[in-house]
Amino acid sequence: MTGPGVRFGVFAKLTLLMGGLAAFSTILALVIQDRTLSADLREAAIVRLARSATAAQRMIDDHLAGVVQRYVAISTTPEFRANLEAGDRATLTYHAQSLVERLGASTIAFQSPEGQVEALAGDEGLQVLAAERTRAGTPTYLTAGQQLY
Repeated sequence: MTGPGVRFGVFAKLTLLMGGLAAFSTILALVIQDRTLSADLREAAIVRLARSATAAQRMIDDHLAGVVQRYVAISTTPEFRANLEAGDRATLTYHAQSLVERLGASTIAFQSPEGQVEALAGDEGLQVLAAERTRAGTPTYLTAGQQLY
């Protein structure tokens, strides 16, 4: 003989089955949503970072283009060209310092056609490196993104 067991009626079985089914579907939906949410957040972060990088690159490109335009405008003035041709060190030093301030450059150096440094302004460490490279016969001009070795 078997011992007394708990007997469930049809109503209790159906209630238990429907409750289990509802709990299972709820848990399944929550797990899928959680995984989908983290994937969506990750994708949105990647898109935002890419847009930010693109915007930053555009800002840098626009700034460099503006610097080049200002340099071209400054370098074509008669006064500037006359001072370069005359080679007056005091005036060239003034213009170099002015260009450093206006263009936000690290160092500006004016050289004679023979390669002698006529005037320097800006970062003292870079001035020393530029003067050493000039004495060695190596060009000292740099464009954006290059490094002085």
